Amino acid sequence: MPTLPSKPVLIYDGTCPLCCASVRQLESFMAEDCVFLSSENAQERFNNIPSDELQNAVQFLRPDGTRVSGAEAILELLPPACAPLQSLYKKSPLFRATADSVYRFIADNRRALI
Repeated sequence: MPTLPSKPVLIYDGTCPLCCASVRQLESFMAEDCVFLSSENAQERFNNIPSDELQNAVQFLRPDGTRVSGAEAILELLPPACAPLQSLYKKSPLFRATADSVYRFIADNRRALI
């Protein structure tokens, strides 16, 4: 069983130009608050996460050991001022379905978007 991280960990596709560019932006203002790992570097450390999940969506690991992925993971990274969006994701099936669909579209086409 992997050791729990002391701060949140975001696992992303390290071979995707869009993912890497997005992470560079996030790291510029979140480096103290979150660890950013490419899926290639995270595979061994977090071997409890199936490799297909690592390849299909960004993963966000909380210090308590829970994990979310995709749109929900992106919402976890937003600043506190965006907390209403996180709440809406949890409470509104329509917002959740829309956010998940937008995330899936971007993820499925990420190599063509940049």
